[in-house]
Amino acid sequence: MVRKANGKWRMCVDFTDLNKACPKDHFPLPRIDQLVDSTAGCELLSVLDAYSGYHQISMAKEDEEKIAFITLFGNTFQRTVQGALNDQLGNNVEAYVDDIVVKAKTSDSLIDDLRETFDNLRRYRLMLNPEKCTFVVPSGKLLGFLVFGRGIEQNPEKIKAIENMKSPTRVKEVQKLTGCMVALSRSDGQTDSETWTMAFDGALNNQGAGVGFILTSPSGDQFKHAIHLDFRATNNTAEYEGLLAGIRAAAALGVKRLIVKGDSELFPNHRQNTPADIETTNDWRIPLIKFITSDELPEDDAEAEKITRQAKIYCMIGNDLYKKAPNGLLLKCVSSNDGKHLLLDIHERICGSHASGRTLVEKAFRQGFFWPTALKDACDMVQRCEACQFHSKNTKLPAQALQTIPLTWPFSCWGLDILGPFPRAQGGYRFLFVVIDKFTKWIEATPMGEIKADNAIKFIKGIFCRYGLPHRIITDNSSQFISADFQDYCIGLGVKICFASVSHPQSNGQVERANGIVLQGIKTRVYDKLMSHDRKWVEELPSVLWAVRTTPTTSNKETPFFLVYGSEAMLPTELRHQSTRVQKYSDEDQEEQRNDDVNLLEEHRERVVVRAASYQQALRRYHEKRIRARTLSISDYFLRRVQSQAWRNKLLPKWEGLYTITQVLRPGAFKIVDGDGRELANSWNIDQLRKFYV
Repeated sequence: MVRKANGKWRMCVDFTDLNKACPKDHFPLPRIDQLVDSTAGCELLSVLDAYSGYHQISMAKEDEEKIAFITLFGNTFQRTVQGALNDQLGNNVEAYVDDIVVKAKTSDSLIDDLRETFDNLRRYRLMLNPEKCTFVVPSGKLLGFLVFGRGIEQNPEKIKAIENMKSPTRVKEVQKLTGCMVALSRSDGQTDSETWTMAFDGALNNQGAGVGFILTSPSGDQFKHAIHLDFRATNNTAEYEGLLAGIRAAAALGVKRLIVKGDSELFPNHRQNTPADIETTNDWRIPLIKFITSDELPEDDAEAEKITRQAKIYCMIGNDLYKKAPNGLLLKCVSSNDGKHLLLDIHERICGSHASGRTLVEKAFRQGFFWPTALKDACDMVQRCEACQFHSKNTKLPAQALQTIPLTWPFSCWGLDILGPFPRAQGGYRFLFVVIDKFTKWIEATPMGEIKADNAIKFIKGIFCRYGLPHRIITDNSSQFISADFQDYCIGLGVKICFASVSHPQSNGQVERANGIVLQGIKTRVYDKLMSHDRKWVEELPSVLWAVRTTPTTSNKETPFFLVYGSEAMLPTELRHQSTRVQKYSDEDQEEQRNDDVNLLEEHRERVVVRAASYQQALRRYHEKRIRARTLSISDYFLRRVQSQAWRNKLLPKWEGLYTITQVLRPGAFKIVDGDGRELANSWNIDQLRKFYV
């Protein structure tokens, strides 16, 4: 038996001797790299894991006596999966043994793809492990890789040992590390077809120093990049910086074999490096200057036509190019690199105030400078500015679509929370345990002196005894509810506990709304301008609950009392003023009328389900109008809203971090780790997180 990563056990059977006596089965397994490559680039993924794959494979009756363990049914598992999903493989599904991923280029086809997959699996009676299945996520783990819309990355869990490896401090440790790297390079089985080529160069002129490099893939695709150096450098230093920048980029792309070409003393073949020279000296002003001064146009017809049209608003004054602005002023044209330095001065130097991108561009143009990518460069600079990111405003707009809880039957789902503290009442009561049924909106509240796990169990036990066991309870991450005693009690009865994300009360919004209603009712009932009655809040609690239970709700237009008992509660005003129901009351007809109410209750509840669904749909439409969509993927860096309010002042940042995501629990909910690799407790909602741009 071998322990799995989730703490469970896997049974392993040694088939060594049996395999030697069996004929070889030449049924090929899929290539992992092909599956991963075909999955990368999809907008949404659903990762499925078959339940104990080899348990779903049977052994021939005549061969059962040769082995110690017998599995259940099916042929070989890979054949079974391939037969079940034959029409989908390569289109919207990829499968490797018991790992299945349903991929969707757009969200429109996702539901149809999942329905088709489940129908095929159900037809072949293949079971899935729900604990390992993840649905509708922008990224996921597939065969040791992180696959998401923009490509493939290494799994942080697989390279954690390398990331946490300490730097060598002694000569012997350096020698050991060097030996490991040499041995690794010798064992690297890369072929010439996987070899990349890098050309680099550095240049120095009166405008400063710049470097450029071009990475060429085995298929011939080129990745070009030019960099302006912020410090004074010689030609040799600039070339060395170009070499380092190119190597860093190659490492980021996962290049294993690289041929470097340059014109420095270490790489003397200058003729092979012409593309890098061109890229380093590329300037958007050169074609315009050539056309204005000597009527020289590019060879490409489309580019030549573009230069001809643009040149009408440009002119040369001395050796400088100027653009004619609509207000009649002349703006000096600068290179993109000089423009970025100009923006940096305006943004954060002695006269800077970390303004927005559009404000930076407006200031640059007012000072008489122009380049065509000014707005894009300014927005990129503001987006990556560390000070701006840590002090950015907390947006109130939602980041994702509203996820509503479907209604099923009364008392199947409860929302649980704690309200308080209140002034100490007679009996030492200071807190309220509050629950609300998601279907009927029936509220229960019980005062407690202390909010311990034992009191939470006592309260929830009373709910179970009166209304039966629910399917699940939704609560926050209070210590009483995440305690082992409380969870063991609920799980022991088969009740599922769902925890809301930290600092995201919308995850349990129904009970938060109930808290507000109960609190408002208590405050108004104990109010007295002449005498303080705030310690009598426990005495007023039953009246408040009665009022809430007999008030129609907005979502279903019915009172909680009616949805529970099938008729409306008799109120004192009806008796005092002799309502129609009181006047027409008859003992002889009451029993028959009550039976009719009970028989019709189920029909009323079905109508409530329809009304609630319509109400939720209207809420989603309103919510979608305010969405400011943003996504986070595994391995992204991000900031978290500052949680502690202790020692806060006006100059402290609103965000803290850095953090990274280790697991996507569901759309918008994540498990995260801090910069030291420590995993934070509980789940975190995307509304509390903000992507960090390096």
